[in-house]
Amino acid sequence: MTSPDRARDVELTSLALLDRPLPDVMSELLQVARVACGASSARFNLLSSQHQHVLLDADGAEGVVAKEQSLCLRVVESTERTHLVSDAREDERFAHLDFVTSGAVVGYAASQLVTERGLPIGTLCVFDDKPLQWDERARRTLEQLARTASRVLEAERARDAMAETLTRAVRDSDELQRSNMHLAAFAGQVSHDLLAPLSAVSLALDLVEEQLDEGDADPAVLRGFVGTAVGAARRAQTTVSGLLEFAGLGGRLRREPVEAKGLVDAALVDLSARRGKTLVVVEELPLLLGDPVQLRAVVQNLLANAFTHAERPGGCVLVDGERRDEVVRLRVHDTGPGVPPELREHVFARGVRGDDARSSAVAGHGIGLDTCRRIAASHGGRVGVETSERLGGACFWLELPAAEHTRGQLPAALSHASTP
Repeated sequence: MTSPDRARDVELTSLALLDRPLPDVMSELLQVARVACGASSARFNLLSSQHQHVLLDADGAEGVVAKEQSLCLRVVESTERTHLVSDAREDERFAHLDFVTSGAVVGYAASQLVTERGLPIGTLCVFDDKPLQWDERARRTLEQLARTASRVLEAERARDAMAETLTRAVRDSDELQRSNMHLAAFAGQVSHDLLAPLSAVSLALDLVEEQLDEGDADPAVLRGFVGTAVGAARRAQTTVSGLLEFAGLGGRLRREPVEAKGLVDAALVDLSARRGKTLVVVEELPLLLGDPVQLRAVVQNLLANAFTHAERPGGCVLVDGERRDEVVRLRVHDTGPGVPPELREHVFARGVRGDDARSSAVAGHGIGLDTCRRIAASHGGRVGVETSERLGGACFWLELPAAEHTRGQLPAALSHASTP
């Protein structure tokens, strides 16, 4: 067995990719790859020392192929990350392989799945039974999606590393307590916080499908929808990357100035499917200090909660904020029924969902507000809810220590009256 083969076997064993269910985001990434590249099929393949394993196929195909017959092996063993082949029958590297001689694969493109240790273990590939012409945009899209998939596949190993790091730490230190709280808030909620960008991916793909079904699809419109899907996939990658970075830093928080408006804008795009026709108004927002990935999770959860309760004719959500001395407060108001005083502490308990949420068609597990509370506490802040004096419903707020240095005022009030 050659050294690269042995190294891949070790990595596949460490990641346990063939022995555990895959996150749903992997299926979404395949669909984006297929649509964006204009191919009929897309697949994640893994290469062991003896076989090519179908990790996931866009059409549900499964199987194991002898390594010698693998197109993806040629890509994995190459120094070039991505290969674009218009007609595999005319390429001496692939022309003799069974997939090509049978006519199953003619147009073919693949990008390596590379672990954080720099080892290619498989590919994201797209293919068709007819020749395909690839452009630079297809290359960039395929590479970006392959990088995102590699990050997702690393998530479980990162969580194991975090657990080991926290176990070795001094249990009674204040830093450990904050890190442990952060781990429970972030690592345990990765799947929950991936739901919004995945919903944006699904919505964009549904719109692409509608355009294609109509038969007169506008290429510019299709590119816009695909761009939305790719952007949401990148935000999913950022969420997973934050988890990996937290593990690499030994469980320590990043603390840097973060513009709240940017967090709100990104969350509105990812939550567009849940938002419906709810009017959203975003006013001038303060500068926050903390970990940008985790603070985005708080903003996303607070907005998702507001949309759940404001989803009725004439519903509105308002985002504003202020700075008081050394504390900044970000507020999310809604026109829902509000939260009675006797339940305001209870709604932040894990597994609790409000009456509106339970009766709505929106899926949920009652873990979002618990996540917000834990993340806020790990930053030395807090969250709460009161009656909104501006909209009459609930006003959920996040309070954090103020950034020491501000970078000027953000743009004046911005109104979002239509779905992104």
